[in-house]
Amino acid sequence: MRKFAFLFLILAFFASCDVFKTITEPDKKANVVMIEGPTFEDDSTSFAYKGRVQNQGDATAGFTKVTISIRNSSGSALSQKETNLTDVGLEPNEICAWEMTFADENRTLRDSMDKAKTTYEIKWE
Repeated sequence: MRKFAFLFLILAFFASCDVFKTITEPDKKANVVMIEGPTFEDDSTSFAYKGRVQNQGDATAGFTKVTISIRNSSGSALSQKETNLTDVGLEPNEICAWEMTFADENRTLRDSMDKAKTTYEIKWE
């Protein structure tokens, strides 16, 4: 009987250790990807990029941000904007729409930009 009690104590100890949990539980990670867009919309005094992202991981993506970089034909950055998608986080499988408007009353930015070279980046914590 003492052998079983001792064995039980040893198993209980290892079950409470972080090492044991690390070995038995796979690391959960967020994976936020663009599922729609970015699409370009033109207006008389501005233009916008919009799209939708999804967390395809199995952990919450905290403080998710999308950054759009407007570039010219040589790839140099002309303008950049960032938007915070959520204040708390993007849950696994959650989808979030985003939109960024760039003021361009005189069309200076639009006349200099190359839409094909526009880039985006998604970041989260």
